[in-house]
Amino acid sequence: MEKNQNQITLDKNDLIQFEPVLQKFLREIFLFTSHSLYFPQAIPNQVKGNEQLKPILEKDRLLLPLVFKNNFLGLFVARDVDPAQIKSLLPYLVTMTSLCLDKLYLYKTSITDPLTALFNHNFLQKTIEDEIELILANITLGPNSSLDASLNGYSATFGIILIDLDRFHVINDNFGYEFGDKVLRRIGEELKKLCPEKSVLARIEGDTFALFYPHSSPRKCIKLAKKLKTNISNLIFSYPLSDEQVSVCASFGIVNFPEDIFGPQFQKTATELTHILVEKAKRTLDAAKRNGGNQVYSFGQILSQGGLVLKTLPLGRLILNLSKYVDAREGQRFLVWSQKTGSVEAELNKPGNHYPLIPKGEIAIIEVQDEVSIAEILFLNDPARSVEPGDRLTLIEDGDIVDQGGLGTAKNTKKDLLTGLYSFRDFLATWNRVKESESLMSMALVRIDELKKGKSGIQGEKLVQELSLIARKIFPEKTLGGRYSLNCLIFYLPNVDRKHALDLALEITTQAQAKFGLNLGIGLASYPFLNFSPSHLLDNCRKALDHALFLDPPKVACFDSISLNISADRLFAHGDIYQAMEEYKLSLAADENNNLARNSLGICYARLGHLGLAKQLFQEIISCEPENLMARYNYACACLKLDELVEAEKSFLQCLQLDPEHSFSLFRLGQIEENKGHLGKAWEYYQKAQQTKDGRGLAPRHLARLAHKKGEQEKAREYLHQALVYNPKDAYALNLLARIYLESGDDPEVAETLARQSVSLKPDIASFWEVLAQSLQAQGKTEQARKARSRMTV
Repeated sequence: MEKNQNQITLDKNDLIQFEPVLQKFLREIFLFTSHSLYFPQAIPNQVKGNEQLKPILEKDRLLLPLVFKNNFLGLFVARDVDPAQIKSLLPYLVTMTSLCLDKLYLYKTSITDPLTALFNHNFLQKTIEDEIELILANITLGPNSSLDASLNGYSATFGIILIDLDRFHVINDNFGYEFGDKVLRRIGEELKKLCPEKSVLARIEGDTFALFYPHSSPRKCIKLAKKLKTNISNLIFSYPLSDEQVSVCASFGIVNFPEDIFGPQFQKTATELTHILVEKAKRTLDAAKRNGGNQVYSFGQILSQGGLVLKTLPLGRLILNLSKYVDAREGQRFLVWSQKTGSVEAELNKPGNHYPLIPKGEIAIIEVQDEVSIAEILFLNDPARSVEPGDRLTLIEDGDIVDQGGLGTAKNTKKDLLTGLYSFRDFLATWNRVKESESLMSMALVRIDELKKGKSGIQGEKLVQELSLIARKIFPEKTLGGRYSLNCLIFYLPNVDRKHALDLALEITTQAQAKFGLNLGIGLASYPFLNFSPSHLLDNCRKALDHALFLDPPKVACFDSISLNISADRLFAHGDIYQAMEEYKLSLAADENNNLARNSLGICYARLGHLGLAKQLFQEIISCEPENLMARYNYACACLKLDELVEAEKSFLQCLQLDPEHSFSLFRLGQIEENKGHLGKAWEYYQKAQQTKDGRGLAPRHLARLAHKKGEQEKAREYLHQALVYNPKDAYALNLLARIYLESGDDPEVAETLARQSVSLKPDIASFWEVLAQSLQAQGKTEQARKARSRMTV
């Protein structure tokens, strides 16, 4: 039997990676205020004992040798210790330290997959949860949003790539599990070799791996996944008993945060969001496998091109493979394509295809469940071409108008006997025929939170029937009503203005709550409004309903400036900054006093490099809200980036007048003084920032930089270790620590590890690549050093 080559050990890199855990264990033995790790190339003479290495106490500093299984790993340097306490512990410190390293080894074992020596499922979950907790407050634009994301070191985005080997059971069945384990170990090694520094690669079960990829966009995740897919496909395994050559391929499912989180999901806890993301990644992986395997699928592709008809039902109903975990929503519409057609895009792009493919028709989702959704056929282009199981779906984006030729000619529209309402199809058909005849109109989406029993004891369709009766009594006689979905009704109100529609909606919520204990959400939209046409009513109504669901009861919202803000924030979170800007501009057109939108628009302009426009918007907010701290801070940052240093400094000081503990202003003032060469004043600002709640974890990096400039290397090292305990992904702290290791003549291998992590997090900073090149050169890796330097000019 082949020996498992992936034995779990403890080395220098583990001390760096698990430094916060080691610090916690040692703090249980003795007290210290700061610490650093030291990796000399040779064991220092002062810690050499007769038979074993010994700790050294120098006034209030303790040098603690770290030895695991007779291997010297490095020194833990603790500062501000209590000499009396340490002297009493000196005879036992070696044993206690050894026990701490044993605990660290057990901790590593508990988070490591024993077969591949990769991380396990539990560690991956905890990593994702911790990252979400750190960035959750920074992902949504709003009154406290800042264009300055450079201080905290977080990009507020990451990806999860789920990797599953296709038909791997065939290898186990044909060649045995021992050979299958060998293949898994080799693939784990290949994946680890290709994954970026600071990513977390785990084997979560069987032949399924997962990669947590920090600071990554959907595009970067797709690029990496395709590279991994190619390398896995190129691996060849030889079965020793018969010399058979075996290869494998894999499917990839990608989900990104925050791009793939929708609306109310942002209100979930970090733990709940972690489960949502992992489940979405699994659904994405399933879609890749269903579409033939050996595919790379991102989450957004499931709705746009991964939908399938699973089953047809009577009365034009369908069961789809789409569910709530892929963000399917009631009312979403899809074009249906024949199962005999492959990829629609591929067919359209084939040479010789001069005529567009014709879809079978259009469908709309009416109910979303945990595993599937139910849809109804809106129309068919050719009644002879029926929808069949296996037919593929293409999402119709919000705002696109339903084909009026397909619906407008329907003559056999009928109302449901139970509720007196049209089906969604017949509602749209009727609305398309009548909407152009009115110059004033409104629309309402009335959604029941749940179809469970109300306080009256009735439930399900009976609740919908009662709600329909309430609405029909309150809305005007000429109101057109329909079933938008199983728990949502849609109403078209001709000749009803915005105010009247709002009053009617509030009355419906009051009566529904009083009679049946129903919790409703109602989204309203009216025409005319801005430059929208009647055809935009339905899309605007959906946005108003999203707005309403954020409110406390009564959850009623009429499409307005705030609705546009919420929609724009969602677009911004999904990375569609240009479309988000259009929504913010519309929001300001609807309400010129909406400084929430003005602040967010300014941030968008700044992200695109239009700092002058951004500065002007922030200045407009300040002129009407002089005490708006974030607008003033954003204004100061824009001035700083425009090199208007006097105005920037003045504005940061004004921020401190509004809030003396505004840590980010303290940091920026410190950097201004540092750039002037006034290190003493800069030190004062950074120390003040360290005393604030928000600045406690961020200040050590800046203090370390000043200490390094002053030549106080040991102090700089201690501050950097504090910074990395707070944020292990602080690229600037990692890079400076690597430089200090090189300058001090310490182990260049450790410097290389730190430098690789920094360039992985910030590959665009040329000086980071130079430090990596120097660490490689120090080890005689000339060719690798040359390649690192070549990246400086890319």
